[in-house]
Amino acid sequence: MGRSSRPICDRGPAIRFILVLLSRQVYHSDAVKMKRFAIAAGRRSGDNGVVEERRPGPVLANTGDCSQFMPGQVLAYRKIIMNAVVLDANLAQRLIAERCRNGVDRYDEVWEGVYMMAPAPSDEHQDIVTELIYMLRDVLGGGNVTRIRPGVNLSGSEESWERDFRIPDVAVLIDKNDIRCRGSFWLGADFIVEIASPGEEPREKLPFYSRLDVGENLIVDRDPWVIELFWRDGEELRSVGRSTLDQADTLASRVLPFTFQLIQGESRPQIQVRHNTDDRVWLV
Repeated sequence: MGRSSRPICDRGPAIRFILVLLSRQVYHSDAVKMKRFAIAAGRRSGDNGVVEERRPGPVLANTGDCSQFMPGQVLAYRKIIMNAVVLDANLAQRLIAERCRNGVDRYDEVWEGVYMMAPAPSDEHQDIVTELIYMLRDVLGGGNVTRIRPGVNLSGSEESWERDFRIPDVAVLIDKNDIRCRGSFWLGADFIVEIASPGEEPREKLPFYSRLDVGENLIVDRDPWVIELFWRDGEELRSVGRSTLDQADTLASRVLPFTFQLIQGESRPQIQVRHNTDDRVWLV
């Protein structure tokens, strides 16, 4: 998905070079060089991200060179780091350019000038997005009527949108001619869906979406499974209900003709979507 005529890897002056990795993994080739940790067998990361001792173990050499690690040890190294902050502008530029060249920057965001690197979504994550998109297009119509996107840049600034934007998993503009659509980005949406990835908290985006003209936000958590619907109430998006396996409440949209409910499926929990008028049902 192209964001603009100017590639993200060429945006040097547009953002501060502080990268927060939203995944539990980091590049073991470059990211390890930004900070040199002593990795001990059995060590883990505490709630504050600090490496803590869990049980005695041999400490690997503190050189920052991944070539000394066996594959399993490198994996252990990567899992220790929850977030990584890069203060080296040259390294940050190389990381952004590398992601651009490899085409893995599609879901990267910029939060008030801070570049957020997001991992590619899992198969389960993409299955949910695909099934939601299919269901929405089936009911709301295709591109001749509405705009339904599996990810789009949302920003509150027309002049410098690249300095501050988020990418929901699903975004809907009911009217294809809605003036909030600016091509490379939207200034809001009628309905969006955020599906939580490991290490990510979609509710941190709520203040941003509240400042934009976003009508509703459905958040899907998968550990544990919960769906939560937020309606616009004045200038804020407020929760109007949650649906869990233990308490499968029905969540009614005011924007779209659907209700949402979490139910137990064969292999995993599923979102049951029901049409308000004709009782059609989809399992997502």
